[in-house]
Amino acid sequence: MSSPSHSAIGLSFRSYADIGAPDRHDFVQLVLPISGQLLLEIDGRQGKVDTQLGVVIAAHAWHVQHSQVANHSIIVDVDAAAVARSGWQRLLDGPYTAIGPGARKLMDYLGVMAQQRALTPAIVTGWTPLLLDTLLLGEPQPPFAPGRTACPCASRAGLAVVDGVDGALCESQRQPPACAVS
Repeated sequence: MSSPSHSAIGLSFRSYADIGAPDRHDFVQLVLPISGQLLLEIDGRQGKVDTQLGVVIAAHAWHVQHSQVANHSIIVDVDAAAVARSGWQRLLDGPYTAIGPGARKLMDYLGVMAQQRALTPAIVTGWTPLLLDTLLLGEPQPPFAPGRTACPCASRAGLAVVDGVDGALCESQRQPPACAVS
């Protein structure tokens, strides 16, 4: 899709080869490689994306990409105003972003739906915010350090810690009621 002007989200699958003409557009563009790698230049800065690292190209940023290896990427065009209104604006700080396991699974799901010819606008509209939120998480971090409890409630309740994971969820993690253990 060349522009998400009719909706806030555009999606396509693309492969790149030779260097094309520099391009820029009025929407934010995510390039998420499914296979291979791409060399990019964004506003004069060079970089590389692959299956572990994607890129978020800001609206109006001049960019060009090419590859000498076989590649395939998911391209997501998101309306700049939608990005500006949300916490997704932080994705533009990079512009490169880790493709962690959660984002990879979402990309796999999208690929399956496309192969089954079941990719609908409703799926894309629901999938995109999940992807953007997942990319904001960055590299996965272990939730707990070994020997620590997940929350103060667990330690006050005397819950056992096994390999750094509490034996039960803290009430404060389940939402209301807040830590009811005394």
